Amino acid sequence: MLIKECPALVKAAPDDNGTGQGQFTAIVSVFGNEDSVGDVVIPGAFTQTLAGWKASGNPIPVIWSHDWSDPFSHIGYVLDAEELQPGDNRLPDNLKTNGGLLVTGQLDTDNPKAVQVYRLLKGNRVTQFSFAYDIEEGALVEDENGIHYELRVLKLHEVGPCLVGANQETELLAVKANNLAAGVKEGRVLAAKHVTKLKDAHAALGEVITAAEAVADAAKTRGAKAASGSTDLPLDGEQDHAWDADAAQGRILSWAGGGDDLSDMDWSKYREAYFWYDSANAEQAGSYKLPFADVIDGKLTAIWHGVTACAAVINGSRGGVDIPDADVAAVKSRIGKYYAKAAEQFDDDSITVPWGDDTKTSAADADAGQAPGAKQDASRPGSEPEAAAEAAVSAGKSGAANGPNPERVRMLADLDSIEFGLAETN
Repeated sequence: MLIKECPALVKAAPDDNGTGQGQFTAIVSVFGNEDSVGDVVIPGAFTQTLAGWKASGNPIPVIWSHDWSDPFSHIGYVLDAEELQPGDNRLPDNLKTNGGLLVTGQLDTDNPKAVQVYRLLKGNRVTQFSFAYDIEEGALVEDENGIHYELRVLKLHEVGPCLVGANQETELLAVKANNLAAGVKEGRVLAAKHVTKLKDAHAALGEVITAAEAVADAAKTRGAKAASGSTDLPLDGEQDHAWDADAAQGRILSWAGGGDDLSDMDWSKYREAYFWYDSANAEQAGSYKLPFADVIDGKLTAIWHGVTACAAVINGSRGGVDIPDADVAAVKSRIGKYYAKAAEQFDDDSITVPWGDDTKTSAADADAGQAPGAKQDASRPGSEPEAAAEAAVSAGKSGAANGPNPERVRMLADLDSIEFGLAETN
């Protein structure tokens, strides 16, 4: 799970305006602009997850600074969440061309912590919001502005106000390091154990930078291709449902608004039924491979024999499939989630992926939304060197938003603990 912060446009409702005490509105994500970690959230990224929350009947939690461990930090819930598309009159002028995710929330006025947060919002002493999410679909994209990572389909877990974002944490780390460096230049001495800590921190940062550069280089050589396919589709209850890929693709095309005329085609809907596509040619039906779903009673549904057919092909059966090697692991991870669902739904523990225990997925992993061994997201490229690189970058991204990355916290604590003194002689 990842966390991303946004300098929020927050309005805490006055107590006497008829909207109810403790209510607020905030734009918690802005579309179309590249953030400090190279991500771009595109319009429509929240459409599926908002529909899922609405269908569940459960409210999206509002949590102070993502503090899940303290029940009193669960300060409220979302009354309404809506994607505002570019040009919407409810957007402030500086975001008119972007759009964003608008949230209306209710804080628990009988919770002292929530009451205090409400005061901070009303007094403009808290001006940032962030949200916790998983990436359902995304891809590295290169355009005239350089390389960035498009967040195309996100699974939203919670939103919440926060006091300090990740950029401030980074600045704090830099300030401490600069102060230490200045002290050394003045002739003060560091203890040997603290020199070791600094070397460890330097090495860890070097690994992250190297990994980021490897991902960027890989993107240039690989092109904009990506694993796809929704992992949240219902699995057809008939285990022996016959699979006819050609007939299914025709129904999917019509369901997504295609048919004879593709001008009204909703390609994001079409993409939900395929485990892989070439995003550089996303509006061509021939760019989509590994179909696994069909339309049943008007609803897109994963078909078990469609999933197993994809598993066989990705594992080399029938001559295999022509997709980049870098995407194979990501596709396997998505297929594995449906194997986990099938094992649970059909109550059959013998249902396992055909590529061995290393990437075997359990029903519990599917419930958690992540395959074993996957650092975050099955839509990111996955060859061994690139997977390692992206895992390192992903670890950096977890801390680059509001959730503190454990390695960065450790380094910050190490720097906090270092004091100048006589060097140890042993």
